[in-house]
Amino acid sequence: MKKLARSMFARMGYEVRKTSRESRPPAPTASPPMSRYAHLIELFSKRAPRRMIEIGVWRGDRSVQFLKKGVKLKRYVGFDLFDDLSEDIAQQEKMGFCNMSRLEEVEPRLLGARHGDSPTVELMAGPTERTLPEFAEANGPEFDFIYIDGGHSLETIRNDWTYSEKLLAPDGLVVFDDYYPNEAGRGAKPLVDELLQDDRFEIRFFPMIEDIIDNLQITMVAVSRRDGR
Repeated sequence: MKKLARSMFARMGYEVRKTSRESRPPAPTASPPMSRYAHLIELFSKRAPRRMIEIGVWRGDRSVQFLKKGVKLKRYVGFDLFDDLSEDIAQQEKMGFCNMSRLEEVEPRLLGARHGDSPTVELMAGPTERTLPEFAEANGPEFDFIYIDGGHSLETIRNDWTYSEKLLAPDGLVVFDDYYPNEAGRGAKPLVDELLQDDRFEIRFFPMIEDIIDNLQITMVAVSRRDGR
């Protein structure tokens, strides 16, 4: 099973890395034709999870893609601040701007993207410092795909990872957005760099690094337990 997973990731352009003292993502050998988001959806489709969590739903753009591509998906759970977002929180979470999404608008959009009545859609509104611990208390390690793209503060990212790890199935995968290769203390980079030193996990950097604003670079990172531990 592990060899099959390694082979799948290799075909998709990943460099599969075990623990390393080096905390830089590998430089891609060529510029891939797809964005990191397109690569995320392709990875999701290939893994065909049955249960997933998305942290950071916002307007539901990515959620709709997950629901449309999730042919085996039975349960989708999304976390977001929704109506609780404010200017102060946006600044605290280093979002750059406050662009609230309303639960009452997002929920019907997601329900309409499903294949009939499947999967079930559950949306958890509020700060994940509150909602994730409550959810983890009531649910076991059954989620085989978790996507983390919520608040950008180091405290929130660490909280989201702590409870995602508790909810992750033994052979599951967590994908972090907001890994900034050229910004040492920003986004998911500090936490992912810590995980690089932890021999319980395998770290796979997406094979593209994108330039966004002010020379800032970004990519995504996939994290899984080694040998399903």
